[in-house]
Amino acid sequence: MNKKIHILTYLLLPIFTSCTEQIDGAKYLDKNKNLKLTYRHDHNDLDKEEIITINSAKYKRLIYWLEKNQDNWTSSPASYVVDIGLTQDIFRLLYNHNFVVIGYKDENGQEQQYTRDTKDGELDFLINDN
Repeated sequence: MNKKIHILTYLLLPIFTSCTEQIDGAKYLDKNKNLKLTYRHDHNDLDKEEIITINSAKYKRLIYWLEKNQDNWTSSPASYVVDIGLTQDIFRLLYNHNFVVIGYKDENGQEQQYTRDTKDGELDFLINDN
């Protein structure tokens, strides 16, 4: 019986402990290409699209946010429904006011996806005019 408990503990421990990683999301952005922003203000809205151009205030602010928020990312295989999405070739960022998801292809061509908690509204600058 004691042996079974030890085995179960080792099998279940990774499920209950969440390892976080450091992710440099800005590294996977092509800083010579625009980003496509898709969003809706509420669940009854139709999706709206906008291009975030390189060197725009939003683009620079996003890169700054990615560079300053490299810690506490958790790998996630899940799919997410979110209010705000940014895409560019091999990079995507999904945002839902209290968490963010980054997906990209790494140097080996492998798909990676990570999540991170955010403060409510932390990335709202993506859809606000200011």
